[in-house]
Amino acid sequence: SQSQGVGVLAVFEGTIILIRIYRHPMRRWMLEIPRGSVEPGHSLEETVRREVAEEVGGVVTGMTTHLGRSVSDTSLCNGLLDLFHAELSAIGTPQLSEGIADIVRVTPAGFEGLLLRGEMEDGHAIAAFTQARLRGLLP
Repeated sequence: SQSQGVGVLAVFEGTIILIRIYRHPMRRWMLEIPRGSVEPGHSLEETVRREVAEEVGGVVTGMTTHLGRSVSDTSLCNGLLDLFHAELSAIGTPQLSEGIADIVRVTPAGFEGLLLRGEMEDGHAIAAFTQARLRGLLP
C-alpha cells in the first residue's frame, strides 16, 4: 500500500536529531523524529531532504538508508510511514510555523535513556531507532 509519508532518523555529529512539537490530539508536547507527507510527483528521497530542511534546517549528506515502514495506529488511520536514516552535514533552527519549539540532540545512549524513562513515546522514532541500531548504523 502507498505510504503516507516519511519519518527520518536524522544523525548530526553522532547525535540523533529530535523535534519537540505540540500535538493537539495528545494535548501536550512530544519528542519526535522529523516527518512529513509525500507530495504528488516527489520521491521518498526528495521528501526526506525537504522535511529535514523544513523542520530542522538540516542538510542531508549523500545517500539515505531506507529502514522499512512503521504504522502509527492500524485501528484508527492509515498512518504508514517509510522510515529513513540520514546523516546530516548541518542543522539550523526549528520551524516555529509548524509548531516545532525546539531541536533536541541526543546520543544513541541518550535515546535509550528516553525510552527507559518513558519519555520517548513516538512509535515511528522507536521503530526507526531500532531498525538503525539493528543495521549497525548507530554507534
